[in-house]
Amino acid sequence: MKGIVEFFMITITFALLAISGTAYITASINTANARDYHASIINELEASNFNQEIIENLYTDAADKGYVLEPILPYEIEDYEKTAEVVLNYNYDIGILNITNEQHSIRGYAR
Repeated sequence: MKGIVEFFMITITFALLAISGTAYITASINTANARDYHASIINELEASNFNQEIIENLYTDAADKGYVLEPILPYEIEDYEKTAEVVLNYNYDIGILNITNEQHSIRGYAR
């Protein structure tokens, strides 16, 4: 009888570890996707030389993907050189560990 109880306790422990590990890996993948998307936003801004139409499209595209892109305000640092801070907000969610919808931000600069 003791062996059966130990077996089920070990099985339940491994199941909980597998579920929490899967949730953590999923959250890490979502973070990596947000970082990749942030890098693509910066590349697109730099390639378009901060075109206002492109910036508007980036806002709608970010919203469609579930991200929040803070306002991009390009300014000149020298003659004909622009820069802008790009801040992308995303939700970090690990449901099994009760970490739900924690807001994280990725900051970077487009030049």
